[in-house]
Amino acid sequence: MFVGHKRQTLAQASDSANAARLGLKIQSPFVTTLSIQVVIVGSVRDSLRPSIHPLQLDQSMSELRIHAEMAAYSIEPEELHGMVCGMAVNGNHEFVLSDFIDFVGIDALSDQESLGTFVNAALDELHDQNMIFQPLVADDEDPIGKRVETIANWAGGFLAGFAAGLDGEHADLPVDVQEIIKDLVALSSLDPEDYREEDLEPGEMEEHEASLVEVHEYVRVSTMLILALMDEHVSVESAID
Repeated sequence: MFVGHKRQTLAQASDSANAARLGLKIQSPFVTTLSIQVVIVGSVRDSLRPSIHPLQLDQSMSELRIHAEMAAYSIEPEELHGMVCGMAVNGNHEFVLSDFIDFVGIDALSDQESLGTFVNAALDELHDQNMIFQPLVADDEDPIGKRVETIANWAGGFLAGFAAGLDGEHADLPVDVQEIIKDLVALSSLDPEDYREEDLEPGEMEEHEASLVEVHEYVRVSTMLILALMDEHVSVESAID
């Protein structure tokens, strides 16, 4: 479903992203810079902004990353987090750890207890009423190439988890979800080698920094939107059945 997509640049990814059709007041006006520029209209952006102190959020993400590193030695923390989130937003209101282990593969895991702790923490944040969810990607202080790499890994993990978690009875996705999935496919194909800081022109650094902030926010909000849209989709289809 999500394979066979060649690598793209961030500029190409921005051309494929289009959240304006969500009907949830998200717009994606694209500029000629390198990435997806997402403007979340006033009240919606405020309602989806995490109501938690930034320091608490940083500590929470650090702990999450530690548990991920302990849980799976052969999977990057951001990819594992993406897998959990992708499998959790399928609208079925149930996350079965044993199914996730089967999906990841027992050989890829180094500590199932840490995995359980990691999964529970990730799900708590994803479903938190205060909208504290954040994708587990590199910090703003990290090099641009590293940040691009972790966003691509997270998106790839999300797509894999989402595909694995789909119920065959509800695999006919809402159009809005399909559009977000297309955006994430584009992001998963980004090549960090295209964004090595030593190769950047002086003005490009600032453009990349600003764009990555917008990409991060797009991924964060889109994940929560998929969760809400899939919940509604499955509920409606179940009522019809």
